[in-house]
Amino acid sequence: MARPIQDSVVLIGDSITSRQEVPDSLQARFAAVYRRDFDVLNRGYGGYTTRLLLPLLDEFLCRKEEAAGQSRIRLATVWLGTNDAVVSEAPTGQHVPLEEYAANLHKILDHLTSGERYPIVPNIILITPPPCYPGASTPPSTERDTKITKQYAEAARKVGEEWKAKSGRAWAVEVVDTWADMVENVGEGQPLTRYLTDGVHLTKAGYDVVWDGVVKAIKQGGLKDRGLDWEDQSLMPVPE
Repeated sequence: MARPIQDSVVLIGDSITSRQEVPDSLQARFAAVYRRDFDVLNRGYGGYTTRLLLPLLDEFLCRKEEAAGQSRIRLATVWLGTNDAVVSEAPTGQHVPLEEYAANLHKILDHLTSGERYPIVPNIILITPPPCYPGASTPPSTERDTKITKQYAEAARKVGEEWKAKSGRAWAVEVVDTWADMVENVGEGQPLTRYLTDGVHLTKAGYDVVWDGVVKAIKQGGLKDRGLDWEDQSLMPVPE
């Protein structure tokens, strides 16, 4: 008898997470490799920042007292910061100060790992915001600045490394440094048009870079041997 409810993978983020029209997006990749094992739930919200997403956790995560009989989250990705990093003068009002951004990431990770409000999520991948390329739009965007976005990517990486150092048996955090990986591939100061459609959102090549980081985290990094390797069926849940 097959289980009526499968464990799940939850993708938490903004429009870069939510987009599905680009071939081999993050959701498409996860859905392909886990098609027989986990349900993939996309919780990417276009335009959202860490400030906006924090109170939304109650909307898509089961409270601890309500979790019995519900899908168990085996892996969550947290990919936020692109909108937090818009310049403070931007008319969108999305800007979140760097210190608050880092604090919000800490709060999100604490909610996912503490077991106080929600069941513990045993595996988490924190993804840094990718580079931006304001010159890709016409006219060039004045709402984004590459140097500022880099500060947010560095802050996310630092937060992730702090949590990675605290990882244990109950939960583990890995970091995918999208900023560093993309810049390394094209060279510091070089246009990123291969990876960005409009200076912000990713092309298929951009998602390829992110996925390479995810695969490394699961197969070689801190999430290795934690029941996530889709090519090692001995680690996957066995249907009842």
